[in-house]
Amino acid sequence: MDRISSIFPSWTSYAQAFTEYMNSPDYNLKFPDYAELISKIIKVDIIIVKELINLGYNPQEGLDSFVDACLDGTRYLKDASNCGIIRGVILQFINNGAVVNETLIDKLFLPRYSNIEDESCFIEAKGIMIDELSLDKSYVLSKYRNVLNVKATYWEDIPVELDFHTKFIMYLKYCSKYLQSLSAYRGFPNLSNGKAVA
Repeated sequence: MDRISSIFPSWTSYAQAFTEYMNSPDYNLKFPDYAELISKIIKVDIIIVKELINLGYNPQEGLDSFVDACLDGTRYLKDASNCGIIRGVILQFINNGAVVNETLIDKLFLPRYSNIEDESCFIEAKGIMIDELSLDKSYVLSKYRNVLNVKATYWEDIPVELDFHTKFIMYLKYCSKYLQSLSAYRGFPNLSNGKAVA
């Protein structure tokens, strides 16, 4: 695995490759070395991230850039989540000191567009990432308490007369099992800091 640091001299370079991998079946044209690793090793992204952390790459910077890559790589993100790649990579970051901070949480709860149809694929990605990042035991969403008071609803079924922000939160909750597990009665759990577990 000595090649990994030469293929990915920074977290940014890895994030760019991962985004392309998530978005395009032809990612190998832009990132042939990365494609070669993927073809030879199952869930190689977990190994890549572990190796880069061991080489001294900053885990927090890695987590920040990885979340951005996932939110930009919406096409195959659900497949990557279902087979454990996203969770495995995030565990590497969290278990080496990275945290789900307010900046990351804001990225998941703030829209890019002002139209629910344009935003829908990004909301789906954000829902996936909210679930994956909830592995961090310090993960508290009290800033976004309003999510407790809305019904999880598919975007096409949301009443058109509602304001965009309400539509955004309703569909975000629909896309996140973690948000659906919270209720107005239970409120947000007080989670203590600690290592994430699978």
